[in-house]
Amino acid sequence: MVSHAEMNNKIVFYDLDGRGIDLKESLPNIRNAVGQYLISNPNVVDNHGDSILLRMMNNVVEKMLQNVAMGIDGFDEERKEFRSDRDFYRFLRLDGYDINFQNLCIVEDLALYLQVAEKNDEIIEMLKRYDFNTSLGHYNQAKSSYLGANYAALNGQLRTFVEAIFQDMAAYIRHCEPANADINIVNEINAQSAMIIFAKCNYPILNFNLNEWDGNNQTMSYFPAFWKRLHPQGCHPGLPEMNEAIYRFQLVVLNIELLVSRFQLAYPLRNF
Repeated sequence: MVSHAEMNNKIVFYDLDGRGIDLKESLPNIRNAVGQYLISNPNVVDNHGDSILLRMMNNVVEKMLQNVAMGIDGFDEERKEFRSDRDFYRFLRLDGYDINFQNLCIVEDLALYLQVAEKNDEIIEMLKRYDFNTSLGHYNQAKSSYLGANYAALNGQLRTFVEAIFQDMAAYIRHCEPANADINIVNEINAQSAMIIFAKCNYPILNFNLNEWDGNNQTMSYFPAFWKRLHPQGCHPGLPEMNEAIYRFQLVVLNIELLVSRFQLAYPLRNF
């Protein structure tokens, strides 16, 4: 159990003093205040210009790996998880970090610079705002499958989520444009027909000039190809491993956040 004095030392060590954290509060309140501050200021740096969050994460990882070396903790190479915290490594990878096990430190990958974690939050907020509850349910199931290292189920859920949010957005657009014959002739809304609606609505969210849709829904254009990439041989060909699962998850986040951003600008929330 960390004492008040030890907590104060940590606050000073990470240059978090003087940042509105009341050290006279109870330990749980101080921890919550630190957590809330870092959530609100993820890019904050210390007095030397180094990322405070990355320093803290590096110290946690170093201690966990030292415990593994001493036999206090363990790391399952097959499932990619620590015995003491089974979700830690998978959360780390999903947010754009990896562990250099040789040098006992965290390294950053491309997902961090693409702001995948932030885009993930934006998608969730949009789903809640528009009451796209079915899509939100599939998205949460996909994340649960990832955290449970059930990558085959994850792949299936990602495809189901993408189709669900395509259907939700397409149905919403049709409500907004009841007189648009080009989209109202579409009978059943599925992933493919939703892309037709995205391209032929009054405020298109697929760009023909960027080869995002070619007018025929063929895989030579980007978003039909993206849809096919999620499901090349059924929901889960073979037994996918973590890198493929993360790639698919990040691919979905990047592409769906792009469409979600365009959709919200073109079709702001309204009551029907």
